[in-house]
Amino acid sequence: MKKYLTLFIGSIPFFSVIASRLSGHLPVKWWMGTDALTMWAMPPGKSKTLVLLHRIKMRLLKPLIFQHWVTGPRLLEDLEKSGTLKMDEVLVAYWPGKYHTISEKKQHDGFNILYYDPLDTEFQRWKYGIDIIAKIKEQVSDVNWIKADGTQDMKELYTITDLYIRPSRHDGEPRINVECKVNRIPVIYSEDGNPSVEQFVKEINLIKKNRHDPSLKQ
Repeated sequence: MKKYLTLFIGSIPFFSVIASRLSGHLPVKWWMGTDALTMWAMPPGKSKTLVLLHRIKMRLLKPLIFQHWVTGPRLLEDLEKSGTLKMDEVLVAYWPGKYHTISEKKQHDGFNILYYDPLDTEFQRWKYGIDIIAKIKEQVSDVNWIKADGTQDMKELYTITDLYIRPSRHDGEPRINVECKVNRIPVIYSEDGNPSVEQFVKEINLIKKNRHDPSLKQ
């Protein structure tokens, strides 16, 4: 009898995993940034009760889950830190991104910097470093800021973007990072989850200065 994988992305319904097992399927949990982080931390704006229930649920479901996937090393560190999983129990599977072809660049005035602001909860804005971006804006001049909030046509935005910044405090391997690299747009990203305003400003100014240097294209 063939067995099929049932992929659960992000939040995972308790009884859906049980039903998957009873039907002979193999549940796979693909951990996202928020649910991995809340296994050990209490992020701002999150309900303490809901976070604790999430931790209990995931520990109860662990024996039923066939495989665990994460989108990057940072999430794996979170799960190890929480004692939820060990490194050899997790597969790292990167998001492929939605746009796999290079968008044709459009002529535009000035230097355009793209950033992501979900305009969502306090937690989301903390996670993506929106307060850090505000400080960066104060120190970087002569640029155009383009805000992506999840409602725009990203493929169109990539045609006029010169640089993408993501001073996030917590992430896996963001899809926009992947897509920008496909589109040869330089990316400045806080790999360690501890974004530095000074470092971002320094790198932005360097890329602005050398914007026509092909070696800086990713």
